[in-house]
Amino acid sequence: MSSDEYALKHDDGPPGSPPPAATSIANLSDFAQPASEARAEQAKRKKPVSDFWVLVGCNAVVFGASVCIMVLELTASRLIAKHIGQSLYTWTSVIGVVLAGISLGNYFGGWLADRFKPQKVLAWLFLISGLATFSVLWLNQWAGHVTRPETFAWETWVVLVVAWIFLFPALALGTISPVTASLALSRSKKTGITVGNVYAWGAVGSIVGTFLTGFFLIDVLGTKMIVVTTALALMTMGLLVAGGQWVFRSFVFFGAMQFVALVGLCAVADTDRGAWLGEKLGTLTAGRAPDATGREPFAGSDYDRKVEPWRQWGRRLGTGLHDLGLALALRDDDADEYTDESNYYTINVSDAMEDGDQVKELKLDHLIHSYFNPDNPTKLYYDYERVYAAVTERAAASWKRRTSTRLDSLPVPASGAVSLPSGIEYDQADRLLSVEGAFDLAQLRRMTRIGPYAEYWQAILKLYDQSRHDSGEFLTTELGELPAGVDFLKPTPENRNRLFAAEPQRSASGRGVHRLYYDPELKMIICHGKLDLNSALQVMAQGEHAAYIRALEDLLRRSRQIRTLFIGGGGFVFPRWVEDRFPDNPLIDVAEIDPAVKLAVQRRMGLPEDDATFVKTHIGDARKFIDDQRRKNAALSAQNQSPVVYDFIYGDAFNDYSVPWHLTTREFSEKVKDLLTPGEGVYLVNIIDIYPRAMFPPEKPRSKEHPKYVGTVPASLIPEDMQEWDWTDALPPFQNLQLYGDAGGVHRIGFRGVMTDEVRDQLLSLAPGNAQFIAAVGGLYAASRAETVGSFLGRYVTTAREVFPHVYLFSSNDSAPGDDRDTFVVACSLKPLNFDDLFQSGGHWKTPPFAATETDPNGARRDIGQMSAVEELARGLLLTDDFAPVDNLLVPVFARQ
Repeated sequence: MSSDEYALKHDDGPPGSPPPAATSIANLSDFAQPASEARAEQAKRKKPVSDFWVLVGCNAVVFGASVCIMVLELTASRLIAKHIGQSLYTWTSVIGVVLAGISLGNYFGGWLADRFKPQKVLAWLFLISGLATFSVLWLNQWAGHVTRPETFAWETWVVLVVAWIFLFPALALGTISPVTASLALSRSKKTGITVGNVYAWGAVGSIVGTFLTGFFLIDVLGTKMIVVTTALALMTMGLLVAGGQWVFRSFVFFGAMQFVALVGLCAVADTDRGAWLGEKLGTLTAGRAPDATGREPFAGSDYDRKVEPWRQWGRRLGTGLHDLGLALALRDDDADEYTDESNYYTINVSDAMEDGDQVKELKLDHLIHSYFNPDNPTKLYYDYERVYAAVTERAAASWKRRTSTRLDSLPVPASGAVSLPSGIEYDQADRLLSVEGAFDLAQLRRMTRIGPYAEYWQAILKLYDQSRHDSGEFLTTELGELPAGVDFLKPTPENRNRLFAAEPQRSASGRGVHRLYYDPELKMIICHGKLDLNSALQVMAQGEHAAYIRALEDLLRRSRQIRTLFIGGGGFVFPRWVEDRFPDNPLIDVAEIDPAVKLAVQRRMGLPEDDATFVKTHIGDARKFIDDQRRKNAALSAQNQSPVVYDFIYGDAFNDYSVPWHLTTREFSEKVKDLLTPGEGVYLVNIIDIYPRAMFPPEKPRSKEHPKYVGTVPASLIPEDMQEWDWTDALPPFQNLQLYGDAGGVHRIGFRGVMTDEVRDQLLSLAPGNAQFIAAVGGLYAASRAETVGSFLGRYVTTAREVFPHVYLFSSNDSAPGDDRDTFVVACSLKPLNFDDLFQSGGHWKTPPFAATETDPNGARRDIGQMSAVEELARGLLLTDDFAPVDNLLVPVFARQ
C-alpha cells in the first residue's frame, strides 16, 4: 500500500509525519460507539426546531403582555373618571403614569434577566402583574374617599391619584418584555431579527388591546370586570410559561386565581345580574325557552312558575355578593341603584331628595346631570333649565306668526267691556280670535279672567299650578259654587268615603274629569293627585262658554308648534318639558352620543320608547349630526324643498365640567346658525366657569401692609340705593366697579373683568389727592390683571358675538353672579329679545341677563350691562377649530370640584 493510499484511508496526516497521540484510540472509541454519535446528531437536528417554538412562544408572551398593558391603560381613565372626571388632565396623567411605569419596569426587568433564569422569573412576573392589576379595584375605591389637600394644585393631584392606582401595575407589566427578550436571545443567534420580532409583536399587542378595549370590552364587560379578567389572563399566562414548576402552578391555579375570581365577583355582582343568571339556569330546568321572537311567556304561565324561583335565588345571590363587595371595600354603590358602564361614562341612576321631592338622580361619572320627578315629570330642578324655559317662552311669544281660530262670541262680562292682552285680537265680523306668536300661559290666565265663569276657570288653573309646584297628593281650592252646566262628581253618603280613593272616578254623565270633586258644604274643589294642563282645560270646557275654552285650547296648541334640537340628552328632562308645553306635533331631535345613557333614562327615568313620544334620539356626535343635517338641507334646497330648521337649539353636552372643545368653536357656531329659523332662531348653551371679581383689600391679605378698609370712595361712584353688605355696581360709566359696605362707608371695592389702563386712569382722576383710594385702585388694577379664571367664559361669549347678532348672558344665581363656580346660560339669537318682567313668561325665571350685546339693522353693536367686562376676560382670543384649549382654561373649575 502506498503512502498516499494510506493517508486517504486513515487520514493520519501527510506521509512520514508522526501519528497524533491517541489518534487510534479516539477513532476506535468513535467507531465503537455508533449509537452515541447518532444521539448527538439527533440532538443537533432537534435543537433548531425547539428554538423555533421557544421564539414563537416569546413573541406570544410579549403580545399578550402588551394587550394587557393597553387594556389597563384605557380602562384606567374610565375607572377614575367618577372621582376626578374625564378631562384632558386625566388622559394626560394616565398616559404619562403608565409610560413611566413601563419604563421603570423595562429597566427592572432587564436587571432581573441578567441575574436569574428568564423562564423561571417570567412566571413570577406574570403572577405579580396579575395581582397588581387586581389591586386596582381596591386602590380606585381608596381614591374616591381621599380629599385633595388645598396645598396641592389640581394637575399635581390628578397625577398623584393616577400614580397611586396604576404606577405599580404598569411597572410590573413593564418587566415582562425585557425578560422575554432575554429568553428569546438565548435561543437565537440572529440578534437583530429576534429583537425586531419582540418589538413588533409587542406593538401589535398594543394595537389589539387598544381597539379591543375601546370598541368592545368597556361596553360589554365594564371596567371592573375588565380588571378581573385581565388579572386572570395574566395569571393564566404565568401558568403557561411556568414549565415544570408544579408547586408554582398549583399555588396559582388553586390559590391566586380562585381568590381573584371569587373576590372579583363580589366587585361586579348585583341584583340584576343575579336575576339574569337565575333566569338562565331556570330556563334549563323549565323544559321550554322563550319563543323565537325573544319574548318571555306571560306571567303566571307554567314556564314562568318554574323560572321564578330561580330568578329569586339569583337575586338573593347577586344581592349577597354585592353586600360582600361593600364589606370588602370593593365598591360603594347601593344594591337598588341602576349602574352601567359605556364607552363614555359610568352611569348611575339612584333615588335622591331634591327641592323636597323624591326624585331620580342621573350621574355620569362624578357629575350629576339630571333630576327627574316621576310624579311631576316636567318639573325643572336646575336653574339653567329654568332660564332655558323662560327664554323659550319669551322668544316664542315674539314669533312673527299669526294663528287664528273661529269663535262666535267672547264671554262678555256684565259690564260689557272686554280688554284683551297685547298680541291677541278678536274680529267680530269674521268671528276670528287671533294671536301673534306663541299663545302662552300668561295670556291664557288673562283670557280666563273675563266673563261669568272667570272665578271657576281661575280655580281650576290654581289647582294646575299647585300640581306643578306642590308635592302633596291632595290639592284643594275654594269656589263659592259651580257655574251652570258644569258637571262634577259630588260627594254623597255612598261615595264620600271614596273621595280620596286612588282609582279615578267619573260623574254620572261621564263628562266630569276623574280625581276632581266639588263639595258644596265645604265650598271647595278637591283634587286627588296631579292635574295636568290638558285635563285642566278639559274640565274648564263645560257649560255655556265651553266653546270659548276650546278656542283658547286650539290657539294654545296650534300657535305653539315648535322645532327644537338638543345637543346632548342627559336625563331628557327638558326635551320632555318642551313636549309638554308645546304639544302640537313638535319636532324634538336629540343628538346624544351615548346609547347607554338613553337606555338608562328609559329604564329608570320614565322616557318612553321612540314610538310613544315626539322626542327622537339620534345616536352619535352632535357635530356630525349637524354636519349631516346641513348636507341634507343642501340636497333639499337643490330640489326646491324646504330645509329642516329649528326654532331653538339647546346646547347641553358636557365632558366633566367642560363642553367638548369641538362644540365651542366659531366654526361650530356658524354651522348651528345655519340650522336656525331665519330671523327668529335662538341657540341656548349652558357653560360652567367662574366669573372673577378682583377685590381690594383681598380676602386673604398677602402682608400686614394691606389696609383693613378701602378708605374714602368718591361720592360720584356710590349709588343712592347701595345695598347693605352686598356687592353693588358703581354708577356709570364705572358699572364694572363694585362696592361693598354699609351706610357708614365702603369697606371693599371689586372689579369684574380686566381693568384697562384707561379705566384705571379715569378712576384715579376722580380723587387725585386721596392716597388711600389711589392705592386701592392700583391694587385692584393689579389683581384684576392677575386673575386666571373666567377665560373660557370670556372667550366663549366673545366667540358667540362674532357669529350671532344678539347675545345675552345669564347667571344661574337668582341675583347677580357670585364669586364661585357658576353655570351660565348664553342665549344667542337672530332677533333682539326683550327680557323685561321675565317672570311673566311661565313663572320660571325672573332675573334678566347681566350682560348682553345687541346689533342694530346697520350692523352697529351695543354692549349692555357687564358685557365689556366679560369680553375683557377673553384677552382678545377666540375659540376656533385650530385653537380651543377648553380644559386648560377650566383648570380652576376642575380644581374646585
